[in-house]
Amino acid sequence: MKIFYDEKGPTKTPRIKSLYPTKFNFQSSDELFDYVSFFVGFENNKEGEIETAFKDWENRSKPSQTSANNSEFKSGSITPKLSKIKEKGIGAFNSKQVKAYSELIDMLIKFDTKYQLSILDKVSPLFLGALKPWLNWIDEKYKFNKFIRPLFIYSIVKYLSVESVYNSKFLEQIKFLQENSATMPINELLEILKYGLIYFINEHKEIPRFKLQNSAYNDIVCLIDLYHPADTLLSGNDFKISDYNMYFGLTLMIDELLSTASFSKIYNYKELEFYFDEKSLDNEFRKRSNSFKAVHSGLKSNEFFGLRIADFISGLFGKLLSAINYAEQYDQTEPGKRKLLPTEWFNLYEFQFEFIKKIYDFFYVKDRNYVIYHNDYCDSFLYLDSYINLITKFESYTTFKNYKNNLSEEHFIIYSNLTNDYFHKLEQKDRDIKESGLTYQSLEDAGILKPL
Repeated sequence: MKIFYDEKGPTKTPRIKSLYPTKFNFQSSDELFDYVSFFVGFENNKEGEIETAFKDWENRSKPSQTSANNSEFKSGSITPKLSKIKEKGIGAFNSKQVKAYSELIDMLIKFDTKYQLSILDKVSPLFLGALKPWLNWIDEKYKFNKFIRPLFIYSIVKYLSVESVYNSKFLEQIKFLQENSATMPINELLEILKYGLIYFINEHKEIPRFKLQNSAYNDIVCLIDLYHPADTLLSGNDFKISDYNMYFGLTLMIDELLSTASFSKIYNYKELEFYFDEKSLDNEFRKRSNSFKAVHSGLKSNEFFGLRIADFISGLFGKLLSAINYAEQYDQTEPGKRKLLPTEWFNLYEFQFEFIKKIYDFFYVKDRNYVIYHNDYCDSFLYLDSYINLITKFESYTTFKNYKNNLSEEHFIIYSNLTNDYFHKLEQKDRDIKESGLTYQSLEDAGILKPL
């Protein structure tokens, strides 16, 4: 089997561009909150058919302007500008764009391709790069503490992603560590983090909608006070998106496929051949190349049709994930005003409504649990997942159009329920690890647990 890879938002090392106000590189250069990538695999006996079908699709779908300019046909050619998707969601896609993507998805389903969408947020490396030594210290020294590590990480990454008024002092230190490949005493870094959180809590304590958030931040403040390491424990200084995280996610999908009789009769790891485009997160695959048939890196998409397929899918979902994340950000000048997904996201024509249903069928495949893989922090995915689930609950476009309730409110409810379910899973994972008597780091090192 040949497996092709491409990504959107290709910043391997997230950086802080400015502090007042805080701007990350994904807000100015590529505008994507997440490193979104797509793996797509073809069975060897179907490769020729898929290539013929895809090239025929390219010829039908390529906009005339792209042909006239003799420019490469990529995802940006058939997706609206990100600014338009922020305003309208799928409603920003015209009929030609939807038709092109619908036909591409139909083709991937028809040929029974194997695929995974990987979503790795870009803020986690900034936080974990510096403070993972402290997290591991707590894990090792206080194995049975009440600290729920994945929820702590989720809360802090959200705070750093959203609350630019309050997190700037902490990020200023992260910026210094990153730019100078430096370390500093963990206690000093924790104190800066703590006082930013206290500042936020005090400024929002009278706003009812921040009650749960303030409670979570207060727990973090108490945790910092309770678990002070020795001054000799230094911060980390590795702020790159994890190559191993990407590799780990794909192996989950492959192992799941190998557990099925039909797939395991034909393939094993030694039968897998990987193709990566230029500047990919492929180090882990290259390090383990002896485990596979071959690993090809630094390839040009115009020479490999599989890379172009991966580009079209990663480009589509990179924009959708980023757009819905932007659309859900509240106005920090009006913190008491609850932010809902704009109603324009629900002003859909029938072809757009049916396209969302097709996306649902594409990603929610029976007996497949790893079609989508993401970090512990995954707000972009939860926002989009709840949106797709809401639209898909309507059996027909007529039922959808005649629905009288506020869909923005319903989206918020579904998002809240999905988030609560997800938090319960994280809590259960933490309980299981503590009951095992092992540490997060030892389980990561053994390849059992998803890496941070």
